[in-house]
Parts: sequence; C-alpha cells; structure tokens
Amino acid sequence: MLGRIEDTLKLFNRKERYWVVHTALGSPAATLSAAFCDAINGQLDLKEPVTPSSAWWAMDYHIDWLQAALRLHPNVSTTKEAIPQVRSADSKRCDIQGQQEDIDLVVAHNRDVVLVEAKAFGSWSNKQLESKLERLRALPISWDTGEVTADGVAEEGPIRVHFILLSPNPPTKLSPSVLQKWPAWGKHCGSPCWVHLSLGEPEDRFFKVNRCNATGKSLACGGHWIPAPVSRPS
Repeated sequence: MLGRIEDTLKLFNRKERYWVVHTALGSPAATLSAAFCDAINGQLDLKEPVTPSSAWWAMDYHIDWLQAALRLHPNVSTTKEAIPQVRSADSKRCDIQGQQEDIDLVVAHNRDVVLVEAKAFGSWSNKQLESKLERLRALPISWDTGEVTADGVAEEGPIRVHFILLSPNPPTKLSPSVLQKWPAWGKHCGSPCWVHLSLGEPEDRFFKVNRCNATGKSLACGGHWIPAPVSRPS
C-alpha cells in the first residue's frame, strides 16, 4: 500500500522528457526553484507551503494517468480486476480516453496536487481551455472544493487538486463562458490562478520557421522556407 499521493503518481510517470531532464541535470539539480515554489504558494491556499525539498513534480503528465492515480490511490499495485469506464453527469467524456492530452506540469506536495498549464507564446485559447476543463471535470474530484472523491484516500485526510496557469502575462482574453466554467480550486481572489513564466532575458530573441515562396511570402505548400522573428509577449 502506498500512502503518499506522489508515490502513486510516480507509478504512471513514463514521460521520456522527465527522465531526460533528471538524467541531464542530476537529481539534486532537478528540483523546483524556491522562487517558483513561492509563486505557487502565493496563489494557493495550502496548509503547508510548497518547498523545493517537499515537492515532487512531473512534466507532460497524461490526464489518463492522473485519472487512474487519483481514482486508485493508494491501491494501484494491488488492483487486478478490470475497472468499468465512468462517464460523469457533468461531462460528455469517459474517464479514460486513451489520448495524449496532458498537464504540462504536475506538482505533488503532501496532500495537494497542483496542475500547471503553460503557454509561452500567443494568447490562451478559449477552445483549448474549455476542452481541458471538460477533461478535468471528469476527474474523481469535487468541482466545488477540488477534493478527491475516490474511496481509498479519505483515511489519511482529503487530497486536494489545484489548477494554475503559467504564462509571461496574466490571461486577459478568456471568454465569459470559459470563466463561468472555471473551478473554485483554480481561482485566486476570484480570477484564474496565474504564475509568471520567464522567457529569459528581455533582449533574448525568438524565431519560427515559415514555409514560403521564393520571395519570402508565407505559403503552406511553398518550396522555400525562412526564419521569421516572433514577437515576445509584452
């Protein structure tokens, strides 16, 4: 039996990028920074603050994995029987989708699981966030409190889920319909929880690769390509 939620989350963590980072940096270096932990703590109502030494994290964590971990914790290793799919009354989707849809960063700390969705360039897409919220709604959690409602977790106290946006600037173009669907466990002072994403130094530049014609005009089926500058988020 596994008592800590991060121990259960680890069982599904097969994302190559995560293990590449840990191998390249080494375990002592591959921890969250104190500044990032402070930023999370400033947005969330946690009983104990997140620290670099207390937080376990994973990148590009599949929502199917998250669904399974929250639903089966702490009995994943001892579960032998097939589990029926569940379709919640509030969602059109089954709990396990067999898709690559993921959470950019998952942070587990004591009895809290923080889901971080990142956007480096461009605006937050209402369509993308609406899809993500619909998928999160199918998780075995209370939409009002974020507490996990699966059977096996209550003995050691509730596990709570939180949702944070990570981007260079706060979201300003979210539609009223999306904001209306936003869970209380993803809000701070009435707005979506948000943490600043650094894109290096102000003088750093970025480019994209554009397919084009011989004169440099963008063309999807063009026989040429050109490096095109990308504006930094202001």
